[in-house]
Amino acid sequence: MDTSSLNPAFFNEGRISQISFQIGIGFCCGLSLIAAATRIVLQIRVRFRLELDDYFLIFACICLLASTVLAYVRVEALYFVEKVGLNPEFLLYAIKSHADIVGEINDYTKFYFAITPLLWTSIFAVKFAYLVFFRQLVDRVKPLVTYWKIILGITTVSCPICISSTFFSCVKWGLEAVVCIQPRYFRRSLGVAILAIVLDIGIDMMIVSLPVCLLWNARMKRGQKIQIGIFLSLNLFMAMTAGVRVSGLNHDGHIDEVWLNLWEIVEASVAICMISLTSFRSIFIASTKSQAAKERAKQPWYSSTLENVRIRKKQRSEDQEEMLDMPTMPAKTS
Repeated sequence: MDTSSLNPAFFNEGRISQISFQIGIGFCCGLSLIAAATRIVLQIRVRFRLELDDYFLIFACICLLASTVLAYVRVEALYFVEKVGLNPEFLLYAIKSHADIVGEINDYTKFYFAITPLLWTSIFAVKFAYLVFFRQLVDRVKPLVTYWKIILGITTVSCPICISSTFFSCVKWGLEAVVCIQPRYFRRSLGVAILAIVLDIGIDMMIVSLPVCLLWNARMKRGQKIQIGIFLSLNLFMAMTAGVRVSGLNHDGHIDEVWLNLWEIVEASVAICMISLTSFRSIFIASTKSQAAKERAKQPWYSSTLENVRIRKKQRSEDQEEMLDMPTMPAKTS
């Protein structure tokens, strides 16, 4: 929509300027796509196949990219409605300036009801990718398998709640949509947004607890536990980003939509980067073992038969630990 008749000063008010918003979401989206592409390429080169968590990652990237493109296309509509919320007199100014107010608000409404579900879908796709990744690690520990199933159930139930949270606060079109940013709808919108983010953070913390429980009884040095734990707990950054998002929702008595959309994109980008980094360790370990196997294949035919049998047994055991190079867990005692 053409907003050239409006005072440009209105578009530079608020905590985040339009240019900063565009630069921020572009940088975050680009960085996350590079991280994901690197992971996928390494996965194909080292393992020669994609796993289920890789497909969740690809789906998350598609949703994030679509959201970022949509944010660029509809950024003026977003800032138009944001300034109406910050400056009620701006609506009267826009009417006197013969701006296409209905068109701007309709553009914003379409943007709002599209971008938020897309970003939540991207965030939860990464959570499911983490769960798929950790499922292979806890497979031999029955209590953790049960705990994993509980987390999976909570995540599955929370996913549609967060994705559809946009429609719980205020669903109106045209000029009626202006009331959604007015104070009387503030508490409902704030409550719905906080509920969704609390679910988001809670699930992140439960997912982080999986590797913590796994490492607690692992037979390894403390330093090695810390190193592996750092790699496995990178999704804590998702919870931190969600915390920043909820901390800035309330701005002068209304929901700061610019802040909310910016940090939703940042969280989805951080989530993609973290799941990509988490898998790098296992990929490099697999690459090292693959190279070692090639070196063993070059051994002469007269090598000791017993030695070859021992190597094959060891390799089978290592393959089970391949994801993280984890030592054998203590056997369960009756």
